[in-house]
Amino acid sequence: MHDSWPRLRPRMHLKPPVTLTYSMEIQQKRFKYLGVVVDELLSWNNHVSYVASRVYPKVKLLNRTSSFLSPNILLKIYKVTILPILDYSCTV
Repeated sequence: MHDSWPRLRPRMHLKPPVTLTYSMEIQQKRFKYLGVVVDELLSWNNHVSYVASRVYPKVKLLNRTSSFLSPNILLKIYKVTILPILDYSCTV
C-alpha cells in the first residue's frame, strides 16, 4: 500500500434503538391499502364508489371541453388523467 493513499477505516455498524409500543387498535369497517379500499366483507362496493368519485369530476370536465377539442386531444387527456385511475390495481 502506498503511503499517500488514504487509509480505509472499518465501518462501524450502528444499530438504531428499537422501541415497541403496545396499543389497542380499533377495528375499522374499511381502510385503504395501497390505493385499494378494503372492507370487512371483502366486497368491491366501497372501492368502486371511491374510484367513481375520483373519475366523475374528470369525465365531467372532459365532457364540457369536448365541443372545442379534437378527438385526438380528448383521447390523450383521457389516457393521461382518467385511465390510470381506472387501471390502477385492476389485476386484483
